[in-house]
Amino acid sequence: MKNSDDNSRSDSQGAAVPGHPDSGTEGSNLADSGLLQALIESVVDVIQIVDDSGVVRYVSPSCMQTLGYAPEEMVGKGTAAFMHPDDQASVARDLELLKESGESIQIENVRLRHKDGSWRTFEGVLRDCLTVPCVNGIVIDYHDITEYRNAEKALRESEAKYRALVEDIQDGVFIIQDNKMVFVNEAFANIVGYTAEQIVGMDFQSLVAPEDLEIVADRYRRRQAGEDLPREYEFRTLHKDGITRVMVNMSVGIITYNGKVASLGTVKDITERRRAEEQQRLLSSIVQQSSEGIALVDLHGKVLFANNAFAEMHGYTPEELLGQNLAIFHTSEQMLSVDAANRQIKETGEFKDEIWHVRKNGVVFPTLMHNTLLRDKSGNTIGMIGTMRDITERKQAQQALWKSELRYNDLARNIPGMIYRGRTDWSCELIYNSETIYGYTPKEITSPEMRWADIIHPDDRDRVFREALEISEEPGSIIQEYRIIAKDGVIRWVEDHKSSRFSGSGDYEGVDGVVFDITGRKQSEDDLRGKTEELRKKHDALTEKNIALRQVLEHIDSEKQTYQQQMSRDLEKALVPFLRKLKEEAPPTRISEFEALEITLDAILSKDLDDFERRYVRLTSRESEVCGMIKNGDSSKQISEDLNLSLLTVQKHREQIRKKLGITNKRISLATYLRSH
Repeated sequence: MKNSDDNSRSDSQGAAVPGHPDSGTEGSNLADSGLLQALIESVVDVIQIVDDSGVVRYVSPSCMQTLGYAPEEMVGKGTAAFMHPDDQASVARDLELLKESGESIQIENVRLRHKDGSWRTFEGVLRDCLTVPCVNGIVIDYHDITEYRNAEKALRESEAKYRALVEDIQDGVFIIQDNKMVFVNEAFANIVGYTAEQIVGMDFQSLVAPEDLEIVADRYRRRQAGEDLPREYEFRTLHKDGITRVMVNMSVGIITYNGKVASLGTVKDITERRRAEEQQRLLSSIVQQSSEGIALVDLHGKVLFANNAFAEMHGYTPEELLGQNLAIFHTSEQMLSVDAANRQIKETGEFKDEIWHVRKNGVVFPTLMHNTLLRDKSGNTIGMIGTMRDITERKQAQQALWKSELRYNDLARNIPGMIYRGRTDWSCELIYNSETIYGYTPKEITSPEMRWADIIHPDDRDRVFREALEISEEPGSIIQEYRIIAKDGVIRWVEDHKSSRFSGSGDYEGVDGVVFDITGRKQSEDDLRGKTEELRKKHDALTEKNIALRQVLEHIDSEKQTYQQQMSRDLEKALVPFLRKLKEEAPPTRISEFEALEITLDAILSKDLDDFERRYVRLTSRESEVCGMIKNGDSSKQISEDLNLSLLTVQKHREQIRKKLGITNKRISLATYLRSH
């Protein structure tokens, strides 16, 4: 549609005003009233009328305020002259659509160029008024939404920025309203093991460990009631697994959220920090309670820290040592070794050796020091840390051990035997005095080419091995006698006292033992066995002699008894009648004498001549044997040698024989007495 000068005229600003009195009678009443003109001039929106080709036929005066142009600067130009290139196509499509449908079309975010060159954003409505006689065009009502869009954009950017901040922050962020979790970020969700979506809507109390629930719920109620409480405190949350506790530090405050009171806060997982603090406290306690002295000094040798043990070793308190120089721990004589140690630390970063120190009271004592350089994260040396141990007792023990070893070596050398330590394969690990028995040096016996078993006589080797098995299975000791072949080929007898040796884990490691040369003893035993056999033979011969002698004695005793009996009968025949005759002839004054003589004679004749025999049978077989030899004329020495008895034993037998035979008179010879009886 073309513009028509007959149907429009310019107003005072040069714009064609629809509804002018000259436009026709349809709008004359409205124009005469001035109402339409006043209305158009008062609106803030920009109103344009364009023909069907898009050329501006009219623009309201508000364009000056909104776009900076006077109406005449825009009239007669196409809309595209003021429109952003990126928006021209969509507006052109809307105009074509409007012509086809005839229905109003809403347009949004159309950018028009301001006179100053900036772009302003508009929204508006396209209305088809091409057939309206007083308009004859398309009416575009533009509303400037630049500030709104800028504010909206700023808000979106702000929201995006804060959302990104909240989501990216490592601390958990939450909002609680009416006891419910209405917002949490991912960091909060990660702390308790849920997703953010799972937490929203949950009762906050279900996320608190039962042991801390009472204090957390109480503070929440009091804070919601307006009570002034500390914003920050610590408690344990309950993980999704229902077991794990996570220690958190919470900072919380009151806000208005969606028109209602809510709690906004952050939580920080301090579990590791608490663990680190606990570990630090533990390490600090270990350092303070350590029996080893620990000290930290700066680059100038000033004490920055000393634990109790370090201070006590030197006779100070830890407080007394702070700021002191290391020189107070050493005498001038010790400084030479101290300076050498310091040089080594600077060159290698470490020193570990013995250093003598001095106590506060002037007493010097030995220590084992282990000093290392202390560096910061960048590797720069910032000081030195040292640990020390008072080795006075160890030095004393070493001295005592040294003396003990000297005594042991002396003892080992003086023992009349060989001391050894054997392995499981019968080789020797250690040996003393081997030359005196074996003829081999300790070096020869302990060499890999030689085994203890090689020295044992072949005929005794299996037996020795079998016996040794007893103590290889469980701890024990045995004594073995066996033959060995010395270096010079001589066979010797040894007595081996050995005890098994086991490790702490119970593994058999070998034996420790002492070996004695018993060759001489074995020879003596052989000689003794020979003499014993000879004595046994002599004993058997004597026994036979004693039997024969006893038979002779029994025959003599029998004959003596017969003789004595005959003599008694003869005496009785010869003397009794004679005494009776004398008694008859004797005067009365002497009768008593004869009676006494009769009694005496009767007693003599009636006396048991076997009394000696009764006493003799009370003797033991050994005493009878001795009696026979005494009666035979053997001396005590001969009896001792023949019967393998000591002279003292023979003498005791003689005393018992005299006692049993009733020989109380020491002048009577036992041999004579035995021969006379």
